[in-house]
Amino acid sequence: LRRKSGFLRPSYSLASQVGFALSIPYLFSISDSQELIFKPILTSKIGHVPWIYYGLRFPNGEFSIDASLTGTKSVDKKDNNEQVKKIKHSGYRGHFFAKLRYDIDNNWRAGFNINRVSDMYYLKRFPFFEDPDRTLESKIYLEGFHGRNYTMIKSSMFQSENMDATPILLPIIEHDHYFQIFGGTLNVS
Repeated sequence: LRRKSGFLRPSYSLASQVGFALSIPYLFSISDSQELIFKPILTSKIGHVPWIYYGLRFPNGEFSIDASLTGTKSVDKKDNNEQVKKIKHSGYRGHFFAKLRYDIDNNWRAGFNINRVSDMYYLKRFPFFEDPDRTLESKIYLEGFHGRNYTMIKSSMFQSENMDATPILLPIIEHDHYFQIFGGTLNVS
């Protein structure tokens, strides 16, 4: 059947910081290989949060973007004594996730993942992330598959709750090679 545009299943939640939150996503079926989902979140305490998802599949891979933006300028954080303190955040808050995977040929593929947020409390505050990771990884990579052998070259950057300590990893090369020896297998990494 041909894909159709239309409303998707709504979701709702109730939380102390955002109040009642309701999201009614709408799917725009652009083509058989493209979709755009507009899923705004309406809250009773902090207004609305525009959120979009765009996905594209092509013969050798896929690409997607998932992003949101809001004008909320502060966030509550509990310290070790469970006391709440307000942390001011100037400007807009949001998230931007993008992913590209491209199959170069039958043995090699390349891609990137970009996972960035304005602050790590943003993911916890809003109800659209069920269980956010405490550390986000952005990476660019090249992978090779040759039988049971595997090669990866990647460089990564991380974002965690401690925004001042963001490690950046220079390119790392990994290789696993399997040898048939004496009727068995030897793996060298």
